Amino acid sequence: MSDQSPPPSDRPDVRAGLATHPGQLEPFTKALVGPVCKTALAAATRALETVHTSLGHMHTATDALKSQRPEDRIMGPHGKVMYVVPESRKAEVRDAMGLSFGRGSKSLAEAEKTITDSETALQNTMNSRTVNPRRNEVATATIAAQIRDHIKKMDTAQERAAFVMKAISDGGLEIVTAVLNASPFISGLDRTQMSYIKEDAEKRFSPQEYNERQSLRNLRERLSNAGTHYLNHLQSIIPVPNLREAEGARALKTLREGV
Repeated sequence: MSDQSPPPSDRPDVRAGLATHPGQLEPFTKALVGPVCKTALAAATRALETVHTSLGHMHTATDALKSQRPEDRIMGPHGKVMYVVPESRKAEVRDAMGLSFGRGSKSLAEAEKTITDSETALQNTMNSRTVNPRRNEVATATIAAQIRDHIKKMDTAQERAAFVMKAISDGGLEIVTAVLNASPFISGLDRTQMSYIKEDAEKRFSPQEYNERQSLRNLRERLSNAGTHYLNHLQSIIPVPNLREAEGARALKTLREGV
């Protein structure tokens, strides 16, 4: 068996450290510039700081509590002999790690909620840009119905979608709002076409919010990845009880107490 250690990039602790390091969020400072987005970024940064610190504390405690007794040695990865936390302190260390992990997980959950709230706020802003404020007036509603009827009478679905897409490109809000604020079937469109139309309209009339929404989704993905590494690494370093020794302790207790 090889006695060589894995390269740093392959070590679980290094991967977890990189995945949870707050510095990885630096690129988002240029993409998330609106007030609600800055709030989300601040929450995400706090969460990663908490998680990264938690991992550091776990490693510090594990190293500080490792036994130097020969009976507390194990054969680790790559044939390397490793000292571990003594059996008498494993339960205590597991409890402490659980508390630390709980704080980190809570911070990640709070950041996730903040990101969701920010995304909802952006979506509401984008929706307001493609709504005719006079849509409930009789004249406006009549014109909107005529527009939808005109589109529906076109020969093909592709022609209908192309007509609306051109209106978006030209900034024709009257046509766009008439289509978006009604069922797609009234205009002879299906739900898939409507979703593309809606996305194009968001890009055209709310470019900053559209880009920020995508950045928020990327930010959420980063946090999810960090959470996965956090949990996986906790599972890899948390002291596991020696089942044989624990069974012996129970047998000895039964012998002493007779129950």
